[in-house]
Amino acid sequence: MCVRKRLLTHGGDPLKKMEDDYMVTGNDTYIVMLKDTLVQKKKATEEILWVTLEQETALAPEFEDMERFDALMEKKEPLIAKLEQLDQGFSDIYAKVQASLTGKKDEYKAEILELQKLITEITDISVKLQALEESNRRMLEKYLLEKKQQIKTVKKNSRTASAYYKTMAGGVPDEAVFMDKRK
Repeated sequence: MCVRKRLLTHGGDPLKKMEDDYMVTGNDTYIVMLKDTLVQKKKATEEILWVTLEQETALAPEFEDMERFDALMEKKEPLIAKLEQLDQGFSDIYAKVQASLTGKKDEYKAEILELQKLITEITDISVKLQALEESNRRMLEKYLLEKKQQIKTVKKNSRTASAYYKTMAGGVPDEAVFMDKRK
């Protein structure tokens, strides 16, 4: 019987003695915790992926909505913090149970396969997320470069106009006039 069923059959309390005198071990509890952590991690990674997709739309040349992009960055920060917390929790739990699980692979085969499947799914989502983040980074750099060029152009035009108006207001200085003295 899988670990979750054993726990649920007895009210989810891992410390209760089961009818067949099977006591849920600490490993069973840790395996359930590992699985729950991976499920939460998958959900958090998917949420980050969706926010990143929204950021892509905000950065698209036809929209270029930087306020929305900034709001999405703020929305993404707590999701990333949650993901980091889940990563740390998973690592801590796995460290406690790793030696025991590797020694009893056959006993926990179904649970290990389920954990591996979740890890694979999370990895696949993470790969998509990394590719999308790189694409967004390039779009943001392009956007910022274009804005920088626009600012340079505005400054240059402003300096030129300012110099022109100064010249016109003060008359034409002597050194600015060139006369051809050749006959």
